[in-house]
Amino acid sequence: MEPLAVFGALASAVQLLDVSVKVSRSACGFVSSLKHVKEDVRHLQTKALQEAESLMRDLQFYASEAQRCPPESVRNHMISDSIAQIARQFSEDMDALRGILPAQMPSPFPARMAFVLNRKLDGIRLQSNILSAADGIKALSVSQDALSQTLSRRCDALEAQLQGQKAEVLEGLQYQLSKTSLDFASLETRVHSQQQSLDDLSSLMSSAVASPDVLGRMVRAELRQQLEPLLRRFADVSLSIDQIALGVSKEASERSDFKTGRSGAIHGLSNPGSERNATSNHSFHEIERSETIIVLSQG
Repeated sequence: MEPLAVFGALASAVQLLDVSVKVSRSACGFVSSLKHVKEDVRHLQTKALQEAESLMRDLQFYASEAQRCPPESVRNHMISDSIAQIARQFSEDMDALRGILPAQMPSPFPARMAFVLNRKLDGIRLQSNILSAADGIKALSVSQDALSQTLSRRCDALEAQLQGQKAEVLEGLQYQLSKTSLDFASLETRVHSQQQSLDDLSSLMSSAVASPDVLGRMVRAELRQQLEPLLRRFADVSLSIDQIALGVSKEASERSDFKTGRSGAIHGLSNPGSERNATSNHSFHEIERSETIIVLSQG
């Protein structure tokens, strides 16, 4: 390879390296200012970075060719320090660009579209759940209010029913009390009237018993009138008439004592061997004797 061709290649490589470094710096500035724009990053990756990569390959090829040539032939044509400095600066720019660019390529458009749609759907579902929860809370509050109103109405109805039952029970008790009072008053009136009747009867009987001789005189007068024809024929007829009248008076007195509830009369009637029962039997015999005498007088 001729030295002039080598030098020409070196010059073109240096120019290309300078252009690539400028492009890399502009790309780094552009990416740092628009690091969130994915389309611009993709454009930078597909064009400017690929050109810089090809320039670096040309530079590597030029360096390898320059190393094969004798040092005297290339010493006056290219300074190696400037090439090294340009290479170091390019490397630093690439490191800065690597820190700015994303670590991996973005996902394809369908995946990103699906992700965005899923986010939107999740937001819509969240809003729907929030609205459903709010509606449920409102319905629960309305149901609670309706339940409290229903309970209040039922409590009022039960209270009114209890008041009505209480009034009915009180009215029934008052009616029964008044009816019982009337029954007691009627019973008291009846007892009082019966007591009055008994008192009147007792007073009448007492007045009759106080003068037993009235009945005896009436019996004696009647017997004397009936037995008038026998007074002359039998001497003891007058004595018999007196005994009969006395017996009838005593019998009437004992019966009045029995009706008024005197214990002596009851005792005399209940004991056949008592003195009063004997007197009664004697009076009965006297009455039979008088009847016999009347029959004989009529015969």
